[in-house]
Amino acid sequence: HNQSLQMKRNPTYWGPHPGLRSISWLVYQNPETLALALQKGDIQLTYPLSATIFTSLQHHANIAAVSYLPTQFVHFGFNLLDSPKSKGNPLLRDKALRQAMAHAIDKDKLVALVLEGYGSPGTTIIMPAFKDWHLNLPKSQQYLYDPARARQILDQAGYTVRNGSSIRQSRDGRPLHFRLFASVGLSSQPAAAQLIVPMMNDVGIQFDLTAMPDATLSSRVFSEIDY
Repeated sequence: HNQSLQMKRNPTYWGPHPGLRSISWLVYQNPETLALALQKGDIQLTYPLSATIFTSLQHHANIAAVSYLPTQFVHFGFNLLDSPKSKGNPLLRDKALRQAMAHAIDKDKLVALVLEGYGSPGTTIIMPAFKDWHLNLPKSQQYLYDPARARQILDQAGYTVRNGSSIRQSRDGRPLHFRLFASVGLSSQPAAAQLIVPMMNDVGIQFDLTAMPDATLSSRVFSEIDY
């Protein structure tokens, strides 16, 4: 690690005193080094971990690997801004296209392969961990994996295959060819994105994947509006 932050207990706090006198937060540059520090006893607690590392740590006698309902989710952020400042693809403003993309993604496969089962397919942005606010949608209202339905939606919206190409085009000839950015800050994002690319190809949509650091992605999204 090359960064740390120490927080000490406030002796003048008006409420009950925390059980710990201090906590030291250590920043590690990669998950493997962090896992090794946990095995050696250099640190006492860490979260979250990738599914692969979490599984490997379950077999260590001096480590308690505890799973819990997730409080994070991975999602597609579409650039729908209708402004000269936006460098996004205006085709994405078509709700039908986005619905087709949703049906083209096999979320069960992503959970199984990327998260090794430590997760659940998302339905809303409020996760099941927040049970008082989570909405349990019936299957009929969810965007379930259904590539045939995705193709049907695209056909009805006028996105068709032409001139022998495998990539669909809009009525005015614009290809369904988009950029997909994934943050390397969470290892599951690039891994999931790599699986999503062929899922999209299967229904006639092309994604060009680029993985980048959080800072670069944030700048692209919030400053440059170039995504």
